[in-house]
Amino acid sequence: MSKRNLVDDQVLDRKLHSNESLKIADAVKGLPDEELSLVWRSELNAKLLAVANRGRGRWVRPLRWTTGVGASIAASVALFVALMHVEAPQAGLSAKRDLESQMVAAHKLSVRSVDVAGEGLSFLDEVELASAHQDAEWTQEDLEPL
Repeated sequence: MSKRNLVDDQVLDRKLHSNESLKIADAVKGLPDEELSLVWRSELNAKLLAVANRGRGRWVRPLRWTTGVGASIAASVALFVALMHVEAPQAGLSAKRDLESQMVAAHKLSVRSVDVAGEGLSFLDEVELASAHQDAEWTQEDLEPL
């Protein structure tokens, strides 16, 4: 041990063995031993919880508001910037309109063919079936079981 630690230890020992320290030790030895009740601990926990919650609410609510508002502003700015840099393709517009007009025409033809044909096969279905039958080649072996 170094000299300094040895001197500090001796000073502490003298203080512990002084008359005042011994009187306090005797007074504490005379006290009855009491175990802490669970009621006391429960009350202490309730008080600590009340103190902890009281201080917490002061800064949590404003933090929620500022975070929500900040996130909304950031999202709207990001959306605005993204939409400012998007340019509509000019060449594809006519192709889209042409495709849309073809789709509308096909729908109208389909509706008309269902109106004319009524229940059963429509004109388009008959055309598909007729082309399917023209492609089929029947052999004698296919027709024998009939």
